[in-house]
Amino acid sequence: MTAIKGLERKTLPESSLKDLRFWTPAARAALNLFSRYYFDSVTIQGSLPNPADNRGIIIAGNHPSNATVLPLVTNLLENAQKMPDKFVRKQRMPHMLAKEEFFNGITGMILRSTGQIPVNRSNGVKSLKQATAILKQGGLVGIYPEGTVTKDPNGWPTPVTEAQQLEYKLRGLEEGSQEYTEVCSTVKNYGFDGRYRLGAAWLAETTNAIIVPTLTYVDRDGPGANLTIQFDNPMPGQDLSTRQKQREFTAQMMLNIAEMMAIMKDEPLPPEIRSSILKF
Repeated sequence: MTAIKGLERKTLPESSLKDLRFWTPAARAALNLFSRYYFDSVTIQGSLPNPADNRGIIIAGNHPSNATVLPLVTNLLENAQKMPDKFVRKQRMPHMLAKEEFFNGITGMILRSTGQIPVNRSNGVKSLKQATAILKQGGLVGIYPEGTVTKDPNGWPTPVTEAQQLEYKLRGLEEGSQEYTEVCSTVKNYGFDGRYRLGAAWLAETTNAIIVPTLTYVDRDGPGANLTIQFDNPMPGQDLSTRQKQREFTAQMMLNIAEMMAIMKDEPLPPEIRSSILKF
């Protein structure tokens, strides 16, 4: 297992799975209202596995827009409510990792009440601890390896750029301070054009969870778009014990999602997109 700074020797919560059935009807109604207003149609393709060994499930997907997260949560909430067994219902409640800026006001209340996990993008240790506890109990966690909405004008999944990594890490630091200088130096020395977050691969290695690559596709920007969410087959289990193996796994996973998108778009995957994914 590869340790992440801040997670070593930490005691995880004994229980994180909660039966959120009481909150679900009101939250689902609000999320459905948004989906009907924003999207002309929402189509779900494929389904999640039901592992007999009670392993957790990680949904790892591309991130074309912030608006697409809520319909995904709505669908997963509805599926969870259909489970007749109380424990299985708890397992299938979705826990999506989303940037903490969303957890304010009414939206934040809905997200928190339905078990979503806020992420501080400059230090995601707390959110990873929560996700780890949920997955070890056979729960369902969603994560976006891009770390932010894609910057590609055609919606293809793209790695987080060096500039974005630097922006996240420098938030809240005083310019010119020793920590500010150290962060700048560290990011500069990575020597990469782009980088995906390795949280999904790290969580799979730490908890033995199943990873399901998930495509989110919108046919155009803004209200009135048609949204398709497609669950792919689970990624085959493999050794993810080192950071390099996690990088290779994550790159292959994102390439799978990009190829799913190419089929959805009915056009070839651009060579520059394939290259940017694999060289990461």
